[in-house]
Amino acid sequence: MSSPAKLINQGIIMSAAMGGPIRAPIALDKTTAVLDAGTGTAGWLSEVAALLPATAELHGVDITDARFPQPAQAEGRPLLLDIVDLTAPLPERYHAKFDLINARHVLPWLPYSKWDDVYRNLLTALKPGGYIQVLDTRMTIAEDFAQYHPKMKKYVGTMAKAFGLDAEEPATMGRLIPNLPAYLPTLGFTDATQTIYPLFYGKLQPDPATREAGMMQMLGAARGFQTRGVGAATEGAERLSTIMEGVTYVVPGNNDEWEAFIEESRNSFEEVGWALPLRVTIAQRPLQ
Repeated sequence: MSSPAKLINQGIIMSAAMGGPIRAPIALDKTTAVLDAGTGTAGWLSEVAALLPATAELHGVDITDARFPQPAQAEGRPLLLDIVDLTAPLPERYHAKFDLINARHVLPWLPYSKWDDVYRNLLTALKPGGYIQVLDTRMTIAEDFAQYHPKMKKYVGTMAKAFGLDAEEPATMGRLIPNLPAYLPTLGFTDATQTIYPLFYGKLQPDPATREAGMMQMLGAARGFQTRGVGAATEGAERLSTIMEGVTYVVPGNNDEWEAFIEESRNSFEEVGWALPLRVTIAQRPLQ
């Protein structure tokens, strides 16, 4: 599956788990502008277009336009997409403009040292009283990992190492995500809350179409590592591995090992399923 298709599937799965793409308590009928930070394929904007007034502006920004849809439209409406570096001060035209900013899986892709700058920039872009909603998952958060079925822990531990999530900076981000409600007020936000919605995969997902999309996403990620030769081991070299809860998870070292891992993972998803916690953090820009 292509990367854009994976992103779209991921967004659909998240919105289904949340009960819709907007959880912030905004007045939809009075919304004049929204911003999707790290918009990529503009999937979120396409989801919310039908929910907002026809006059509401649908903005999206990203560091590159490589994944912007062509044409840039949703529900027959223009999508206002732009190349913007979120780590730098935002253009003045964005200041105090938005009723809602959506940040779905964007912060973990930015350097942790820049998080303060990014959140302050997004705060500046909100209208007074406007909201930000931040959606993140991290498969290696210790309190979550402890709850996974043993069969799913092998998939998670192995893929976490392939993704490099045990490196210092990703591990620090993983520890911060559950603590966003305490972190955001230090940057000027108020009324920060966090709700966990389980993303159901495999056996646990009751909707056939969503279950299929989720399986394509999870096994497709493993296929991607297989294609790129991640974990390829030369004779005598140390294997790529990580230790979680005292158990060592070794990344497959060749094509055959990846095939066996993917098939075992498929069976695990089908036999026991996986509930990956989605953390949705909502915070507000103060009215004054």
